[in-house]
This record gives sequence, C-alpha cells and structure tokens, in this order.
Amino acid sequence: MPSRSSWPVPYLIGGFSVLPIMEKLLFLPALMMFCRVKSETTNLTGKVLIFRQETDNSFVKIPVRENIYSATVCLRFFSELRIREQTLFSMSTVYNGDCNGLNLMLERGQYKACLNETDISFPGMPHEQSDWNSICGTYDSQRGLIQLWVNGKRSLAKRFIKGGLTGSVETPRVVLGQRSQSFHTDYFNWQKSFMGELTDLHMWDFVLSPCEIQKYMKGSDFPLGNVINWKAINGFTQGGDVIIDDSMQPCAKQDG
Repeated sequence: MPSRSSWPVPYLIGGFSVLPIMEKLLFLPALMMFCRVKSETTNLTGKVLIFRQETDNSFVKIPVRENIYSATVCLRFFSELRIREQTLFSMSTVYNGDCNGLNLMLERGQYKACLNETDISFPGMPHEQSDWNSICGTYDSQRGLIQLWVNGKRSLAKRFIKGGLTGSVETPRVVLGQRSQSFHTDYFNWQKSFMGELTDLHMWDFVLSPCEIQKYMKGSDFPLGNVINWKAINGFTQGGDVIIDDSMQPCAKQDG
C-alpha cells in the first residue's frame, strides 16, 4: 500500500478540494468517446452514416440556424428493418413532445410524416427493402400542403395547417438515427430508432420545384440545401455507435 505521502495532494480553492489538472484529463478521453462534437464545417461528400444497432443512444445532431416556415428535406437511406416504425429524419422546434416539429418515418414499408403532433400517412409509395431509397418531403406553409416523393414517384399533396414549423426554441435541431422527444436532453426511444445507412441529406427553407426534386432523385445537378448541406454541415454532433464510412460507388469501367 502506498504511503500517505505518495497520494496525490488536492488543491484547495475556496475551501473545496480540487483534483490536479492532470488527473482530470484522464477522464476526458472516455467522455469524448461517447459524444464527439465537430464545431467546424464537415464535408460528408461520398460518406454514409451507419446505424448498425437498435439503440437509444446512437445519433447525429445538426443545429438549424433559425425557425423554419416552408421546407424541403431530401435524403437517401438503406434499411432492412421491417417489424416496427423507424425515424428517417427528426427536427425539434419546441422543448418537449413526441412529434414536436417535422419528422419523416417508415413503418412496415409505409411512409409517414409527422408535423406538430399530427401524423400524415402516404400509402402506396414505392420502397426498396434491400436497396437504396431516395425520399423528399415538402411542406408549403402558405398553402398548407405537404407532399412526399420516393424514388421518383410523388404522392398526392395532403392538406395541413398553414403557418410554418415555428416553435418555442430559438435554434431548432435536426436529429438523425432517433426521434427527438426532448430538446434539452438526449432521451430517445430505441423502438423508433433508425437502423441502416443514411446519406446525402439536404434541407431547404422553401419548396423545391418538381424538376429540382427529380434531379435530386437522379443524383444529377440539383441545388444544394441552404439550411443543411451534406457537403458543408456546421455543428455536427455524433454520439453512441455511429460509423462514418465511404459510400458504395460503382466501380470505374476498365478500358479494353
């Protein structure tokens, strides 16, 4: 047993014992392993996010600079999960609530949107169980219409309330991999988590034209998101078991 003189001597500040700085630094790597924050701009071109388990603590968070009124959200995903609902995209605009902003979900092959605590279903939309799917959701706050596009096919425009996605928080946040249920905490429900791969997320604060959405579906020259741009994401926060990997691109054709 080490002698008393070999024990670390605490510092006293204001009558309280404080561990030496070097001892505190020993705890930082463990904390950083759980939650990795990238405050600089992150370029995810050619990258996919892999959520490989059903968990309540694997997520990616992206802050949004201001409240959103009209919106378009586009992304691509690959998932083989069939037995429950999973959340493809979740944006919080108020402090609490299961559907407190804009959410895009998939449940047993059927797509749904949830805006401000109201569910809207889009039956009959195409879905590839063992391949990539491209999805875009649009919300027109002036006309009160919401519409979905999946793999080039559009849904009927559904009636919804007018007025936008405003809420009680100054800076909304987007969560990938989980359904955002409380703005101040990272409490999530694994039964609504996403399991699979996700890439090419873009968000705009206006409704894209049908031609621009078709360009996104085909991967051609579409306008990059002015709210979230996959090529330049600010304030990227990663927690839990999320892997960033290279996307599977077609091999180059060899001559001869």
